[in-house]
Amino acid sequence: MTLRSNLARLFVVFAVAGCGDKAPAPSPPAAPKPTVADAEKGAQHAIGLCTNAFNRIVRLTNQVGKEYISAVGGEAPPKPSSMATGWCSSCDTSLGHQEMKTAAGLIAEAKAKPPVGSMANLPAKLESLHTTATVMLAVAADARRYYNAETFKTDKGAGGLEIHHKLLAARKAMRADLQAASKMLDDNDRMLVEAELKQYEATKGARYWFRKCSLATKLALGLVRGNDQAAATAAATELKTCASAYQAFADGQGATLHTAVKGHLLNVQSFSEIVQRTIPHLADPKTPSYTIDADMQNLSGAYNNVVQSSNALYQIENQVGLK
Repeated sequence: MTLRSNLARLFVVFAVAGCGDKAPAPSPPAAPKPTVADAEKGAQHAIGLCTNAFNRIVRLTNQVGKEYISAVGGEAPPKPSSMATGWCSSCDTSLGHQEMKTAAGLIAEAKAKPPVGSMANLPAKLESLHTTATVMLAVAADARRYYNAETFKTDKGAGGLEIHHKLLAARKAMRADLQAASKMLDDNDRMLVEAELKQYEATKGARYWFRKCSLATKLALGLVRGNDQAAATAAATELKTCASAYQAFADGQGATLHTAVKGHLLNVQSFSEIVQRTIPHLADPKTPSYTIDADMQNLSGAYNNVVQSSNALYQIENQVGLK
């Protein structure tokens, strides 16, 4: 699972509070009709809320899934004798509950003023993801309580086996919802970045290359996590080509290149290298599940580095500018 960043700009909505009772005033002029730009801002605000909720849900469920799979030694039925107590600290903590509560609030706010057009159904997709994630987390909490109570010693692991199958089924259902929401967010990000790329295509400066390669990492990550091996390989090749062109641009800038751009380039290159290593593992049916899990964790970590450095470049661009 992947953590997602919304590459759109952040739109801040200001509310004007009332200032107490006032004397009757003449009727105000009619409010101006909303413009297309207003609608676009409102849509991106709602999408940003959904992105925030998505990240919270994915971050928590990733951690829980990682701890459980690590504790039971993979997706095969667990062996009670090998189980240890005290695992899965993320399963039923107040922090986990608060994350899901916060995500629910963000989704509700997005539903109140949803995006329009092709993204109109996004809040509903996030709501469905929240529901299936809640089920998955509840089963994980049952597993934690079962093993911590050492019930497996009296029922010979029967309860643990039942919980294990429930957890895998819940995770499968959640993944379907995650992929549906992820695709919508990917489509929106791609649309926004491609529109921005057209603005900077003539000069192909830092503003162009950090956007282009950030988008390439996003597309590669989504396809690597999918089931289309050929598409993933093609995306990895495109990312490697983008990273090479980005490096050539950086070399041409020499000492004038902003240090933040250098850092972003290194993160893109690191992510590209991990993708190149991961695809053969996914193609080989003999690759152990723990290797795949490690690959996916490395991909998520490397992608997060790209996201963070990309966000930093957006801030620098807004504050002092980039060439």
